[in-house]
Amino acid sequence: MEVFGISMQELIFSIFLPFVLFYLLFFALLRKSKILGENKNLDAITALVLSGLVITSMYSLGITRYLANFGAAVAVACFAALFIYGTIKMTLTKGWEYSTEEDRKRFEELKKKGEELLGKLPKDPSLLPALDNIVKELEILAKKLKKDLSDVEWYSKYKEYKKSLEKGG
Repeated sequence: MEVFGISMQELIFSIFLPFVLFYLLFFALLRKSKILGENKNLDAITALVLSGLVITSMYSLGITRYLANFGAAVAVACFAALFIYGTIKMTLTKGWEYSTEEDRKRFEELKKKGEELLGKLPKDPSLLPALDNIVKELEILAKKLKKDLSDVEWYSKYKEYKKSLEKGG
């Protein structure tokens, strides 16, 4: 079956569907940019005319035959780009904050070890560097696990002890 000397398949796939695609793209861009104001009808008519012009010129040049392949390639490229962008963004923002069960266990171990060292600290001041290292690692893990160190009993005592050392007492 032919319409105006054009086969039905070519009419649908080379003229009608690309026309609808361009109409939707133009209409969406006009609505979003509000170049023509808030008038929806004006946007619709402008999109209709623009898509008609584009499709007739593309069809006369024979470009519409390759439009589906080009559109599919662009869609795949856009998906890949967005996927890579999202993965990199997620890694940079939340990837470093991701906590595991090992982190939770390590946090509990450091709490116990820090409490033991703080108890021994008045008798043996040489344990202070080891306690400092534990506190640094504990602070990093607390941030990663989103825990508050004020809940740890010995941590506030450690801070007071460090202040007293800085003051010279």
